[in-house]
Amino acid sequence: MKKFACILLPLLLIGALAFADDNQSAAWVRTLCREAVTDSIDAAYFNPAGTAFLDKGVHIQAGNLSVLQTYSHTSVALFPTVTDYEADNPIWLFPTARVGYNGGSWAAFLDFSIPAGGGSLEYEEGAVLLDPGGGGSILGKSAVFAFSLGGSYSFGDRISIGASGRVLYGNDGYEISLNATGGSAEAKATGIGFGGMFGVDYIPFSGFTLGVTVETEAKLEMEYTEVTGDGLTVGAIAGFGIAEGNKYDADLPWRIRTGIAYELPFGLTVSSTFKYEFYKALEDTLRDAWTVAGSLAYDVNDRLEISVGGSYDIDQVADVDNYNPLNPDLSSFTVAGGLG
Repeated sequence: MKKFACILLPLLLIGALAFADDNQSAAWVRTLCREAVTDSIDAAYFNPAGTAFLDKGVHIQAGNLSVLQTYSHTSVALFPTVTDYEADNPIWLFPTARVGYNGGSWAAFLDFSIPAGGGSLEYEEGAVLLDPGGGGSILGKSAVFAFSLGGSYSFGDRISIGASGRVLYGNDGYEISLNATGGSAEAKATGIGFGGMFGVDYIPFSGFTLGVTVETEAKLEMEYTEVTGDGLTVGAIAGFGIAEGNKYDADLPWRIRTGIAYELPFGLTVSSTFKYEFYKALEDTLRDAWTVAGSLAYDVNDRLEISVGGSYDIDQVADVDNYNPLNPDLSSFTVAGGLG
């Protein structure tokens, strides 16, 4: 049986979703829990072992996420006056796509996702890191594109295993103008890395699913391949480490995902998720991060589902000196809801 799902994600979201993490499908956006999914091809990203329990046949899914966002930060320690900086540029394009085939007891799939970055921040009136140079403006863009190939196999109707390998392509860019130099500069950095994931899905009894997935560390070394602009500004941003040939790490950490889902007889599905990310293994100045989430989804009829969800994320920043206003990662509480 061939299935086709074309998903248009909501334009207005409640929560901190400006940069990629797990916002890889419309179902996640409205539940925040997909680690035990076995009825949709977005399992290729959240629970690869669960693809073995999909309906037999072809599954295709494509979607786009648009985000209205506001970020701000304040300088108070280094300067005599308090200055607020704000970035509120929207993100209109954040695509995902996946296709898979289930042959009965096995499945194979291809997945395209953006597991990191995917957005941009534009500080038109300056940012704290530009203040020593007299202010200016800065636009930062970041995206890590992941292309995954994987498969799964079920041992009967109770347990399955799954795995995938992926190629990562990183693409970062900056557009900077400095009042001190009266000029501007642009910079671009790219890099290629590799990673993968493997997992187990267990259904001890009808209606209850337990999914466990481990994502390997993905080494991604970025290099500034192009820095252009007037000489004074190019020389000034070199002080930020932005210079042609300079390299920096954008590695993704080991992650452990666990999820449970229980479908009650009257159409209500209760789900929960726990995710742990080993950032400290990448850099001692960081700390490990974790997320806990829960959701309720109710089948109104065979074609309509309504859902609510909530999550809490602990940030990875251990030392405020390492905070980057162009790529913030903060503790957050997120509330979600929607129709499917």
